[in-house]
Amino acid sequence: MFGSTTQILRTDQIEAYTRDGFIVMRDLLPTELVDRLSRAGDRVAERGQKFPSFFSVVERGVLFDCGIGEPRSDDTMAFREAALFSAIPQVCAELMRLDPLRQNVRVLR
Repeated sequence: MFGSTTQILRTDQIEAYTRDGFIVMRDLLPTELVDRLSRAGDRVAERGQKFPSFFSVVERGVLFDCGIGEPRSDDTMAFREAALFSAIPQVCAELMRLDPLRQNVRVLR
């Protein structure tokens, strides 16, 4: 999905977002990724801890948090996949009416 120039949202969805402040999108993310994100969120909530506040990996121009000296966990990788490679950043960019050929957005937190 990264760098896609194919628009995901229809004009009426963008207008609904502008008017109402939200839209509902079904099946935007693959079920497998949603399951991984859900499990990762549950584990973070159970431990009562946040991911470290420092950043150590630069990938595709994005600082990505995985902890200094710590291996990437499936939790971290699920959040990374959603932030960098899912449809979420493109949908956000479309809602903000950014030009995908000149501007982009990545979700980090």
